[in-house]
Amino acid sequence: MRDLLNGFIQIISEQNSLLEQIVKLSEDKRQAIVLGQVQELDSMVHKEGLLGQELEKLESARFVLQVEIADKLGMSVTELNAGEIRRVTSEQYPQLSTRLNEHLTNLEKLIGKLRSSIQENNELLKMSLDYIDEMYYLLSPEDDPGVYSDKGTADVPGKRLQLIDKKA
Repeated sequence: MRDLLNGFIQIISEQNSLLEQIVKLSEDKRQAIVLGQVQELDSMVHKEGLLGQELEKLESARFVLQVEIADKLGMSVTELNAGEIRRVTSEQYPQLSTRLNEHLTNLEKLIGKLRSSIQENNELLKMSLDYIDEMYYLLSPEDDPGVYSDKGTADVPGKRLQLIDKKA
């Protein structure tokens, strides 16, 4: 059981290392998004995908260990969450408890940072795409430029105003 827990802790440590790299990439992506560096952004997305694949391999290995730990404890793997592993480790293997807690706490922090960074990047991308869409709409005349009221609003509901109009 001690070997299983040591292996579990080692995998969590490796996952943390990969997550730190992904968080760093996510922060770098934010800068690339703001500066409009599309090629750099594409390269970062590719690197992130490779790191994600490595993370998936580690997650599979962690799950296999979690199944083995659950079997040793006579539990269902669905009942054996991080809190339960912490409890069992602190009760039966206190010398491993500190390391496990440090790595699991770090994992939780990294996941929170990554979630926040992804959300910020998604918002920046959405704002960039909205801006591009607006500029495209304003600068590309349609076949039917629309009719405007004396107040400057479009007479056709839902029709947006154009920057460049053709004179009737």
